Amino acid sequence: MATKILYTDLATAGIITLGCRVQRVVDDFYLDDADGIFKVGIPADQDLLVTEGPAFRYVTTENRVPWNNGLYRIQFFDSATAKPIASGQIEIINDAIVTEINTTFSYFKTLSDLIGKVLSKLMGV
Repeated sequence: MATKILYTDLATAGIITLGCRVQRVVDDFYLDDADGIFKVGIPADQDLLVTEGPAFRYVTTENRVPWNNGLYRIQFFDSATAKPIASGQIEIINDAIVTEINTTFSYFKTLSDLIGKVLSKLMGV
């Protein structure tokens, strides 16, 4: 099984916690994080853990079960608020990512929003 690396780049570090959801386009099945299998409906544990890496890159990997050829929707979101942060599609062929399209949303609407998030993180609020 190939390791699929799912990531998004944000111009923020250490002030948000991200989750990730994966949906197979052909049948709208969602990846179940409990066992790595795509299932009908929305699994109880559909949120993959995302870790912050270097240079503002947020990353998760998946390699438990081979993925079928086709398109997959990827959505990154703020775990605290469920607000979408980034989304995109990947194409899988032979259990490997061959094409990726990643769209990052603007997380901070204003500079004061960014400052507020930074201050609340620093103060532990």
